[in-house]
Amino acid sequence: MNSLKTKIIKSYLGLYVAICMMIVFGLFFAFFVAAPKMMYAEDAKAIQSKMSPMLKSGYSYQEHDSQIQTLERIYGVQVAIIADGDKVIRDGSGAYGDKFVQKRAVIKKIFPSYSLLNSGVFVHKTQYSPVDNFLIFFPIQRYLTIFFVTMWSLISMLAAGAILIMLLSNATNRRIFRQLESLDGTIKRINAENLALRLDEKAIDDELRTLVMTINQMIDGLQSSYLRQKRFVSDVSHELRTPISVIAGYAAMLQRWGKNDKEVMEEALHAIEGETKNMTDLVEKLLFLARHDNKTLQYEFQKISVTDMLKEIYQETLLVDGEHKIDKNIQEELFVWADENRLKEVIRILLDNALKYTPKEKNITISGSKEGRTIKIAIADEGIGIAHEEMDQIFDRFYRTDKARNHIKGDHGLGLSIARLIIADHGGKIEVSSKLGEGSVFTVILPAK
Repeated sequence: MNSLKTKIIKSYLGLYVAICMMIVFGLFFAFFVAAPKMMYAEDAKAIQSKMSPMLKSGYSYQEHDSQIQTLERIYGVQVAIIADGDKVIRDGSGAYGDKFVQKRAVIKKIFPSYSLLNSGVFVHKTQYSPVDNFLIFFPIQRYLTIFFVTMWSLISMLAAGAILIMLLSNATNRRIFRQLESLDGTIKRINAENLALRLDEKAIDDELRTLVMTINQMIDGLQSSYLRQKRFVSDVSHELRTPISVIAGYAAMLQRWGKNDKEVMEEALHAIEGETKNMTDLVEKLLFLARHDNKTLQYEFQKISVTDMLKEIYQETLLVDGEHKIDKNIQEELFVWADENRLKEVIRILLDNALKYTPKEKNITISGSKEGRTIKIAIADEGIGIAHEEMDQIFDRFYRTDKARNHIKGDHGLGLSIARLIIADHGGKIEVSSKLGEGSVFTVILPAK
């Protein structure tokens, strides 16, 4: 925590120092480039207005020098006159520009504006004829006085600003880290026995609220997953308890007196065989779900004919079931990209449910059609139907409707869950429509190939 606090303060100070440097350099530029022009502009303009007419016909020492000296005294400047581009014909009465005037080669480099010279003066050049000009040298002392006062004032304010930023950032850090410590304490109390506990979003500042909301959403997901897993284990235990009890009971009966009673032995063996098949079916479904959850389930996708597959399943159903009226309505040339065995498993799950929940002599219809870019496979029955309040739960693992729970033996409530997973892995979906007491229609929708 302390390291993070230090980094935050350093980042604030680093940004502040960068801004201060920009301000200082900006003011430096303003003071030594822009400010002199504004400070000396009025004096320069007044001197030019007097000297330009005076020198219009050329410079004369006897005629002009005393007037120029008067101007120098009034404005506190030095005036030098350059003829023919670089010939100094007057260097002035003061000492401001002496060093400059002695270096005549530098005269050609003077720009027609205010320039700061190495000798510590500001010089302004004015041309009064095509080849002649005069230079006005302004002393820098009064300017530097203003400059240093301003700079020291600025430095004092920037230093005070740095101290204020450190204090404010430290106060902000304390508030944020108090909230983080509170969150840390709450998170430590969240465990498998206390997953209902959540972080208080209202007591957190905006800077951390998004993080807290994300953590709460993560805990919601963990709680939901944990409860599903807990319910899954409980359901598996419940489903296995019954067949194991039946097998154990009949084995004990055979051990005691069934060895010599052929009728009892046959009854026991038949029951044990049935419960073994029931357990085998349950274990296979559980292994499928485990492989799917662990992302180890593999599919063998290829182009398959839905038409041929549905006709094959239709013929198989006619052979194994003679109690219902089985109809078909299958279009030709229906193709999808799928794992044929897995897709058959889905259709058989839906068809098996239709056979289980449809009374004898009632109709069951297998349909296949193409609509736009999708293939629809529908299993319609005239069975017991599904209550509206149960429609959202029928695809949950181990869920069975009340009627199925009471009347259908060997139904573990995993078939529809497996079917939905397989179809989702194929990029499709399963839709359901049902009316209680009238029947149901399960429709598999897949992308057409």
